[in-house]
Amino acid sequence: MLSYRAEQERLQNEMNLAYNVYTQVAQQLQMAKAKVQEITPVYTVVQPASVPLRPAKPNKVMILIGFIFLAGVGSVGWILFVKDLLKGWKKANNNMMMDENARCWYIVYTAPRLERKLMQHLNVAGYKTFCPMQTIYVNWDGKMKEIIVPFFSGCVFCRRRFEGYSSCCSISESRFFSGY
Repeated sequence: MLSYRAEQERLQNEMNLAYNVYTQVAQQLQMAKAKVQEITPVYTVVQPASVPLRPAKPNKVMILIGFIFLAGVGSVGWILFVKDLLKGWKKANNNMMMDENARCWYIVYTAPRLERKLMQHLNVAGYKTFCPMQTIYVNWDGKMKEIIVPFFSGCVFCRRRFEGYSSCCSISESRFFSGY
């Protein structure tokens, strides 16, 4: 039992010694902070403003040289590449527009919900048709039904000249058509 008390006193002395060292170091730190704050001034003297003798930035001469260089590169690129490409594209486009046999799209108007039937008749007759569809969900008798309906109700797009149109479609399926 005496050995335990001796050990306890030794540990208590070591703890007190460590605590004393810690408090001394903390006091020294506080003193150092106070000294630094005492040395550092609260305000500083700002140098008065002075007007520079020559401008530092932007360098206007370099900007001018850069834009002249870019204009030259752009002009050479236009002359060598874009000009001929644009002429060829316009020529091909004009030839296609002037061609009498060129196909164009027509809008064929029909009664709503007869678009698929009209498309079938036109496809059988050799016309290329297009009718964009969308999926909608409808609640019937408490059940969700998925229905595919035309995006443009009563319209079918057709691509071909309409010679002999009346021979492939009856009047009840389509009302009239317009081209664009």
